[in-house]
Amino acid sequence: MPKTSWSVDVQHRVRKLLEELLSYVLDYREDLSLQYRWEDENSNRPKLIVETQRRFIERLAHFEKQGHFYEAINRLKDLNICEDKRFHKRGTDYWHFALILWGKELEKNLREFDREWEYRKTEKSKKLDNKKMPCLKSSNVVDNKYQSLFNKIDNIAEGRFAIGTHIDTNKIIYLDLDRLLQNSVGVFGTSGTGKTFLTRLLLSGLIHQQASVNLIFDLHSEYGRDAALRNQQFSTVKGLRHLFPNEVEIYVTDTDSILGSGVHDVQRLYLSYDQIEVEDIKLVSQELGISKDNLDNANILYTEFGKYWITQLLNMSNDEIHMFCEEKRGDKDSIMALQRKLLRLDSLKNMRAVLPQNYINQILRSLEAGKNVVVEFSPQSDMLCYMLLANMICRRIHSYYVKKTEKFWQTKNQSDIPRRLVITIEDAHHLLNSKTVRHTIFHTLIRQSWKFYITLFIVERYPSRIDKEVMSEFGTRITGFLNREDIDAIFTDVAGNQSLRTMMSRLNFSQQALIFGYGITAPVVLQTRSYDAKFYDEISNH
Repeated sequence: MPKTSWSVDVQHRVRKLLEELLSYVLDYREDLSLQYRWEDENSNRPKLIVETQRRFIERLAHFEKQGHFYEAINRLKDLNICEDKRFHKRGTDYWHFALILWGKELEKNLREFDREWEYRKTEKSKKLDNKKMPCLKSSNVVDNKYQSLFNKIDNIAEGRFAIGTHIDTNKIIYLDLDRLLQNSVGVFGTSGTGKTFLTRLLLSGLIHQQASVNLIFDLHSEYGRDAALRNQQFSTVKGLRHLFPNEVEIYVTDTDSILGSGVHDVQRLYLSYDQIEVEDIKLVSQELGISKDNLDNANILYTEFGKYWITQLLNMSNDEIHMFCEEKRGDKDSIMALQRKLLRLDSLKNMRAVLPQNYINQILRSLEAGKNVVVEFSPQSDMLCYMLLANMICRRIHSYYVKKTEKFWQTKNQSDIPRRLVITIEDAHHLLNSKTVRHTIFHTLIRQSWKFYITLFIVERYPSRIDKEVMSEFGTRITGFLNREDIDAIFTDVAGNQSLRTMMSRLNFSQQALIFGYGITAPVVLQTRSYDAKFYDEISNH
């Protein structure tokens, strides 16, 4: 009788089975001969009943050995979340079992599984995991003779991208781009550690391999156009537009930033009051100091004036507001307060009273056509401009992708599958902190994006400022050097985090990173691939 193992390697295999099986069910897939149904679906511990041949489970979970299947089923039984429902339990490859889950949400089930696993671990297993450097599977490495030939090993057919080299073995590390994009991704690191270079690298890989279409909110003008190197006045790095001139469009909110940029066909991004709905104001209500009572009265104004409600409000005198409230039963004090707060919109450089076209709709059309879009803000941009535009664009994207996904679920036609979209948010704590996030569209996106082919890609210096619930949703985390408070934050709800902390202690200040999560077979510390002239050549020549 083999000894029961609770090692981190076994945990990865069992977790992979649970994740892939739930993803298969929740995505309504039908490409395998696998029958399933729900029992007690609306309870807090629903059961997923599965009937299939063993080989289909092994194929789904990518098990390399037959023993891995039995090992995974037995560990799930030990955790009391699997019931064997077969009538004959020996001599057959037919399997009928029930998974007793914690709900129907993938991320919640994986978090609870990790907690249960950590609870079952023996002290010996914990000590071994802390000492052991996770081994890299063969799918993550190649021979050293290919070390200088990154362009030979960016395997487009398999959706893999070389992100750097192992700091001990000097072997090349791959990211599985398809798995990477199944959940939100976080890139973390203090200033100067290379997270911007790493983000450029990852975005280049996504565009180059056509793994997704990308919407990038560029708060510091670092991704779309060529940018100056830190502390090197006359040296620049190429922006995404330079590397992919026919695939990247740039929109700027501050027209002054276009002057001297050296980039042609950069487009201005203006907003007008008639494009702003009450729901948009609700999403930035925290930033504007707008109360629920203000929003209720905003709805009264919208009912009366339609899309011109803001313009009408800003032009009203006190007497006109008084007359309006008497006729429409509005609250005079609340509407006057709303008027004062919305006057702040007038200070935005890209705000206009009316416009001949809708630039946000133009961006959506570009994304739908497969173009990658960079929305660039100048260093002088008001944070309200960033928050308002990001919420307005992403609210409309969410609505569009929900409709597209529902259509695909109805037709099951492969041509109706929405194009995978990655939304990159820089300095994400402005949108994802505990006080703000629940008022924004990003609270919805972070929890539901995996259902609708949207991936959030977060770039952040201060992960401790991001809401803990939001942090727990990141499927892959890539981190450079951080202070102690921020280190604690990135390991929110992560099983075996003591082992990861030990690995992270090996990081140098710059151009090294710890990667763990869905996008890679096992956690690893690596030297990141350089974003330089050699990389430009490899991208353009491949």
